[in-house]
Amino acid sequence: MRTLNSTSLLSSFQKADMFSVSLVIWEIMRRCELVNEKNETIVKADEYKAPYFEYLTSDEPVKDNELCFRRVVCELKLRPTLKSEWRSNGVLNEICQIVEELWTEEPNERLNSFRLSKTLNKIRINYINK
Repeated sequence: MRTLNSTSLLSSFQKADMFSVSLVIWEIMRRCELVNEKNETIVKADEYKAPYFEYLTSDEPVKDNELCFRRVVCELKLRPTLKSEWRSNGVLNEICQIVEELWTEEPNERLNSFRLSKTLNKIRINYINK
C-alpha cells in the first residue's frame, strides 16, 4: 500500500509540473517577437507579466493575492489569456494548443513530458526545419 501511495503522489506531482510548464511557455510566448521573412514584426513582445496578472491586483497584500489566485485557478477555472495574434500564426497556434492541453482542468488529460517532447519536436520539424 505504501508503494501505491508513493506512485500516486509522484504522478500527481508530475501532472502539476506539466501545468507549471504551460505557464512557463505562456510567459515565453508573451516575451517573444515574431517577424516575417522581410523582418517585419508580426507579433510584438509584451512587457513581462506574471501568469494570471489580468485577474490579480498588485495593490493587494500577498496573502490576499494567494487566496485570489486559488479562487481564480481552482474555483473559477480561469487560465491566462492566449492572444489572438498567436492564433493567427501556424507555429504559435500549435503552441497555444499545447498550452491548453497542459493546463486543462483534468490532470489525467494533460500531456506528459514524453508527449510534450514529441509534439514540440514535430513542430520543429514542420516549421523550423523547412
